[in-house]
Amino acid sequence: MHSYFVRGSVVFFFTITVLFLVALGCGFTSTFLGLDPSVHATPDVKVLQLRGLRGRLGYQSPVMTWDQADLRLSVDADFAPVFHWNVKQLFVYITADYATPEHPRNRVVLWDRVVNRPDLYRVVLEDEKPEYDLVDMDRSLANSHVNITLHWDVMPNVGFLSSGSFAGQQPVAMPAQYSQ
Repeated sequence: MHSYFVRGSVVFFFTITVLFLVALGCGFTSTFLGLDPSVHATPDVKVLQLRGLRGRLGYQSPVMTWDQADLRLSVDADFAPVFHWNVKQLFVYITADYATPEHPRNRVVLWDRVVNRPDLYRVVLEDEKPEYDLVDMDRSLANSHVNITLHWDVMPNVGFLSSGSFAGQQPVAMPAQYSQ
């Protein structure tokens, strides 16, 4: 009646349709799980010094000046409550938000980590130098306030990406004087 090719095609596309519907159901049910707000962690930040630097960014670029803050981070956060059956990994990062007269909103990522194994669910940093420096090219960091926030992005196996952040931002006062 039908050739083997037609029968194989029907079985193949039926299997693909069932897999698609199962994946759709998994993604739909995991959206109701949402983010668990029980992650309680506040990054503790110490400002060691604020330096006004001068140098060249490239070989032929003009001499530029910028502010660079030397910071130390301390974080103790347990992300185990965020994980459920549909979470593949978390992207955890710490940002510094501040305002300058020229730019009302500035955000700099200071540290990041991918959490994808049970032994990495707890993030502990003790008085560590940030992975990325807090640098301001407008030289507006002196005597300003910087808000430090812990964020995380949830990457599911199937479904929509979601993100969260710790509700409490920690304001850090930058020194008014530059040091060398």
